[in-house]
Amino acid sequence: MDNHPKTTKTFIQEGIVSIFLVLVFFAIFLVFLNRLFPAGILYKSLIKDVSLSEQIAKPQYDRMINFSYQNRGRALPDIGFAAVLESKTNMVKGKRANAVAWAMASPGMLLYDHDALQTQNKSGATIKFDQDNIVEMKENSLIVIKKLEEDFIFREKRSFIVVADGEFRGKFFSTPDKPLYVELATPTATARIKPSYSLDKPVDFKVKINPDSSSTFIVYEGKAEIEAKGQKIELNNRQKTFAGVDKAPMVAVNLPDPVKLQSPTTEKTFLFSKLPPEITFRWEEEASEEGYVLEISKSPSFEERILQTTTNSNEFTVGNLRNGSYYWRVATIKGFDDEIFSDPRRITITQDTTPPNLTVDFPVDIVDNSTVVFDGKTDPDATLYINNRRVDLSGQGAFIHEQELNPGINVVVVEAVDPAGNSSYKSKYFNAK
Repeated sequence: MDNHPKTTKTFIQEGIVSIFLVLVFFAIFLVFLNRLFPAGILYKSLIKDVSLSEQIAKPQYDRMINFSYQNRGRALPDIGFAAVLESKTNMVKGKRANAVAWAMASPGMLLYDHDALQTQNKSGATIKFDQDNIVEMKENSLIVIKKLEEDFIFREKRSFIVVADGEFRGKFFSTPDKPLYVELATPTATARIKPSYSLDKPVDFKVKINPDSSSTFIVYEGKAEIEAKGQKIELNNRQKTFAGVDKAPMVAVNLPDPVKLQSPTTEKTFLFSKLPPEITFRWEEEASEEGYVLEISKSPSFEERILQTTTNSNEFTVGNLRNGSYYWRVATIKGFDDEIFSDPRRITITQDTTPPNLTVDFPVDIVDNSTVVFDGKTDPDATLYINNRRVDLSGQGAFIHEQELNPGINVVVVEAVDPAGNSSYKSKYFNAK
């Protein structure tokens, strides 16, 4: 029998071994659970794990999103799925209705009845139900999808959705012969989206779940009914409302007008040779505003922003945009959260390192007169300088010039500069008598 006391080193070693054994047994336990409980648990039994508010009643939950996979006026074969993950930004996870675990979602993923999608920080996703009907999920958002069921009494395609958390923006199209009726259930209210047939445009709306579980509903174009606590209000074009927890929706509020852009004009092209050009973005100044938000993106949907900045001025200069096409838009800080942006404009920035063509027909080296006359031609869009003085060009880029000379040796330098800043030179020495 060993009566020697254990040393500190021995205690540390035994502790490490114990921790290792605990981790090994825990891993084995997880494998056992995975085998014992395979895919098969319905998603609604895991609602609490994904932060869906318990304020959504079961009947309300059972009427989740229900979208058609149809082209306008022409039904596609019933192939079983409700929607497609059209695109994503950064980390987006999906979970099947009968699955336990979440998995990384990829573009092209088919979404079936009761499937769920969840976006992480600085992430987003676009869900496409058909050519005209889409939902754009913002970051930290969760929605559940249900396959379409047709209402044969009202001849409508009914769509239901639970916005479990976060926010998204949707666009839905409907025609009198193929009506689409959309319902959205949030923790505090139910919204009924009615596309406007007369506009021949999709209804454009946004739903946002606020940190206190209240809901904000916005209709940018079209109509919607918002119902909470047994009371209904109607939202028309460019209106929003707010439904608090256990409260009826507030009276509709008109959205502010979008900012009007000034310059650069749409489809404007900027050329540069070595350094990117400095571009000043300008817009009309709004009275009594706290400031503006300028966004620049490679995408017309602004999924990934090259720049998002705030300013108190009605202009902002950017000097680091390189080759490519860019889209820009502006919102007031007051309207930024409601996505009240100006119509986007596109600009193109192109690098050009080729100098302009330049030909000059100089006379002989020695002249008897006090002036010399010569002509030439360059690119029509170039700027011509002769001895640092600008000279006008014809529409085809031709020029003729009379240059004064001093007695003795004179040097005449002709320079053509294109819009990108590339230059071409021609020079000649003259001996004036």
